[in-house]
Amino acid sequence: MNRSIVLMVCFFIVFFGQINRVNGQNHTSLIPEPVEVKNLEGNFLLSSKTRIVVLSGNEEIGKAAKIWAGQLKSLCGISPEIITSVKKPHKQSVIFKLNEKNIPRLGEEGYNLDITPQNITVTANNAAGLFYGSQTLLQLVPIEKPGTTVKISCANIVDYPRFVWRGLMLDVSRHFFTKEEVKRFIDQMVKYKYNTFHWHLSDDNGWRIEIKAYPRLTSIGAWSVSRTGRYGTFEPEKAEVPATYGGFYTQDDLREIVK
Repeated sequence: MNRSIVLMVCFFIVFFGQINRVNGQNHTSLIPEPVEVKNLEGNFLLSSKTRIVVLSGNEEIGKAAKIWAGQLKSLCGISPEIITSVKKPHKQSVIFKLNEKNIPRLGEEGYNLDITPQNITVTANNAAGLFYGSQTLLQLVPIEKPGTTVKISCANIVDYPRFVWRGLMLDVSRHFFTKEEVKRFIDQMVKYKYNTFHWHLSDDNGWRIEIKAYPRLTSIGAWSVSRTGRYGTFEPEKAEVPATYGGFYTQDDLREIVK
């Protein structure tokens, strides 16, 4: 099965039926469903003139803002300037801000997203919450022609996870996924606030980790005979048929993915 189809099927199974209709009014489709959503009147106009304001010198917060800016550019072609400031920002800004006092119910990964016609403000107890808040905001950005002004409906959203451990597993032993495919899988996970990546790296079907002291684990164990058809109907592998299906991750690949 095509790898892209496998990924799509996995997410479809997990998320089907979770599209939320908030308050019986607007179709505010957010995955996962937030704890609280209050729809408000008006719209925030997002354009190339919009600025992303980071009200902190924290490097992790700046990184969250930079990631969101890159995602926004890919989604609709809008590329706001990112500025760091300690002053109250001007109107038409997307603001990333830490809470002055810790809000217990938000915990480590919760956030408050406030969208008004003047500004969008994402607040949280730490950078993780700001990142997850920005992913919710990204879902609210309508897909328009590149570079055009888009309208984001005003709302106040409060969200925090029901479960501390939220994971998805990728089995690369039976069907090998390249380093870049694994990285894309993780990128898609975090958009939906999964925080734990389970990586099934070895089984009788294939060994995927480079162990320099035991090179045959990958030179032999990482490869098998390519098969297509219905599971359970394959004949045993024959010695004369080359084992060309598979692959493995070098130690540098593993370090890059972990990072």
